[in-house]
Amino acid sequence: MNYFSQVMSLLSRGVLAAGALYTVWGIIQLGSAIKDHNGPGMQNAIFQTVGGAIITAAGAWITSITM
Repeated sequence: MNYFSQVMSLLSRGVLAAGALYTVWGIIQLGSAIKDHNGPGMQNAIFQTVGGAIITAAGAWITSITM
């Protein structure tokens, strides 16, 4: 059982890190799109930022899974 919790903890940290990086990259792209007055780019960046937040939330949810 201890191995399961270790694996879930490692998986959670990896998903949290990936989600955070994805969110930050979306925010960077949003800033670039705003600077260039690029409407479709802004839309894609907002969707990427929201997607990164959802991935981060999923990483936090993984920690609540027990066996």
